[in-house]
Amino acid sequence: MATPKLSTNQVKRLDTIKKVIGDKEISAKIESSYAGAKGNWAAVLDNLKTSGIDETTLGKVDLAHSLAEVTGNHAELVKALASQPNVVSMRDVALNNDASSIAALIKPKQVPAGTPGDTAQEKADNFAASVHDKIFFTQTSAVLQRMATTAALPIADAGIRTHVAAFFNNQPDFNIRKTSIYNAITQPDAFKNIPEEAQQPVISQLKTLQRVQAISPTPAAVVELMKANISTAQQVAEMTQKDFQAKFGAALGADTAAMVHNNALNIKIRNEHALMAIKDSVQGTGIAAIDGTTTKAGRVQLFDNLAAQNKVPVNWESLFGSVDLCECEDCNSVYGPASYFVELLNYLRNNNLDPENANSGVAGIAGTPLEILFRRRPDLECLELTCANANTVMPYIDIVNEIMESFIMHEAQYDADTNTPPQLTLDVWNVEEESSADLLATPQHTNYNAYCVLKNAVYPFTLPYHQPIDAIRIFLNFLNSSRYELLKTFKSVNEADINNGLPAPGNPPGPNDPELETLIKTAIHRGIDAEFLGLTQEEYVILTKEAFWQKHYFELTCNQTLTDQQYQDKIKVYPTYQYYGYNAEDEMTSQDESLELGLTFVKKQFLPRTGILYTDLVSLLETQYINPYMPQGQALDIMDSLTFSYRFLQTLVTTPASDPNRYAKLITYLQNAQLLVPGLQALLHPDPCHQNCTCDTISCEDLACWVKCYFENVGKLIVLDSGDRPTLPFSGTIGGRDRFRNNEQKIKIQTTGN
Repeated sequence: MATPKLSTNQVKRLDTIKKVIGDKEISAKIESSYAGAKGNWAAVLDNLKTSGIDETTLGKVDLAHSLAEVTGNHAELVKALASQPNVVSMRDVALNNDASSIAALIKPKQVPAGTPGDTAQEKADNFAASVHDKIFFTQTSAVLQRMATTAALPIADAGIRTHVAAFFNNQPDFNIRKTSIYNAITQPDAFKNIPEEAQQPVISQLKTLQRVQAISPTPAAVVELMKANISTAQQVAEMTQKDFQAKFGAALGADTAAMVHNNALNIKIRNEHALMAIKDSVQGTGIAAIDGTTTKAGRVQLFDNLAAQNKVPVNWESLFGSVDLCECEDCNSVYGPASYFVELLNYLRNNNLDPENANSGVAGIAGTPLEILFRRRPDLECLELTCANANTVMPYIDIVNEIMESFIMHEAQYDADTNTPPQLTLDVWNVEEESSADLLATPQHTNYNAYCVLKNAVYPFTLPYHQPIDAIRIFLNFLNSSRYELLKTFKSVNEADINNGLPAPGNPPGPNDPELETLIKTAIHRGIDAEFLGLTQEEYVILTKEAFWQKHYFELTCNQTLTDQQYQDKIKVYPTYQYYGYNAEDEMTSQDESLELGLTFVKKQFLPRTGILYTDLVSLLETQYINPYMPQGQALDIMDSLTFSYRFLQTLVTTPASDPNRYAKLITYLQNAQLLVPGLQALLHPDPCHQNCTCDTISCEDLACWVKCYFENVGKLIVLDSGDRPTLPFSGTIGGRDRFRNNEQKIKIQTTGN
């Protein structure tokens, strides 16, 4: 019978084993068995056991085969490793050798061809590292034990690290790649010489090691991932491959980083498919023809029994929760509202929205958009992922009001926070027994204390806000009535009807006191008038510095004399600067152009603080109420025709004020200017279509009259200073004195019409 033909690799494997064994008789038996089994090593060992070879030699043969497999049939290295003291198995090799010790056994000239590296030593180191990685794959538990013993594993607590090594040493046959930690910890000697208080931390570290080694092709990958606090395939899979390679490529190498990411992605997909398959098989289709007569509870029990038979430490409830907890489709689906919400938060956690600077793999949420979101909406991270929260319809305005009310009540904490942006504190409200109909009809979590704060606030200009009165107005408007109508119709001299929260009187005089009755009537009429204008008493106080109740009313009812300041303190009149949101009078009146804090800086301070539009401000300044000295009619036309600044014209007025001729110089200047300026304007700004032509001319007498009657009053006008100043044209012809006189003559001719 012809000897079966072996492949080239099998021939090399056989030669390597024979070189390590040395004995010709044993080598012949190995060769015969190897050829007969066609390289099937399990069959070779079975044949050798019946050929008279002792157990020690058989173990040495098996070791040689395993070493040949991980070294690529490198006979010299296999022989060197197998001949080490106390090495009788691959576990011993893994416990006693790391990449550097393997490299020390390799002669540079013996490195296989094709090994990467620029120098002979670098090639030897790379070859040793590849051998060590293969040993890690086959003897993962032993390699991790050695790394724990030599402090190569990044476990901060040295005592726990030592106990982890002891756990592996207590169970030499434990394969962390194939056996669950939950099964390993049930073995009798699992925690031998490990104190009880250290057992839970050891279990936690072992779970981390089992998850991390599953995605790590090299021991170095285990170390780097643990340093980065990455302990699951899920964490890696949530990152893009590009981001993961950018983060770990330098430490692991691009190829190894890509392998880690691919392993994690495959594990995530495998787990998801397995979980969905298990869930679907137990959940059933709801069709009796497919599901049969077995109930869902029965299928759950079948699953638990199958897991127990296969010694898998898992049950249905540990994977999916209680069967009776929730039966709705949304809660059982990754497409449900709660799942979608968590997915969005997870996206913000693992992506900083900048592909060049990812936060994936970093512990916590620091530096991520999720951190900023939770600074502004901390209630979101505390919402329960329930069907009630997801499916109960409620008005969006109620959510907004709840947030703003909560912010007002916790504003002091917000102001004291030093983060950027500051951390908000918000109350969390979960929907419990309320129905959509209830929530649509009536707000459920109104914080009325917040409206007490708003009632007494005076800045910004939209405050104070009186929520009860506002609600009454809205309700009465719905009934085609108004609060003004009610007050006017049912007005009473009973002071209790309109006290509006002001201090109650001390010892009120008799009800027939005519003076007190007059004061009460005045208060009632003030309240009615304020309501007609849509004002509350708090707004009335801001505008008038008086309440509906006059000072004399408090003096009569409290039997004491009040100063104006005491009265204003009682009715809560605040300093003017507080109404504009300032902390001090100096800030409000500041004219420092480097700081621009005061109200005189219209664009930066006045308009934002008052909420007034610029166009509205201009319209207000044009009213007689704001500017009573604003000229009207022809006087306004004359003022608008002047092209000189008021400050410049003031320099032409002489002092003292009693001088009857103090305006003579100014009048003469303006009369001459009225002859020259239009002509200069025509030269600088030609108007061939005569669009800006005015047929009305201003006489010298009109100018003189305007100066005497209106010039001083114009100086009292409130105006807006734009900051612009007159400028000369940037381009033009520079002429001499004769040229100027010729132009002057032309101007006179144009203005006189001669």
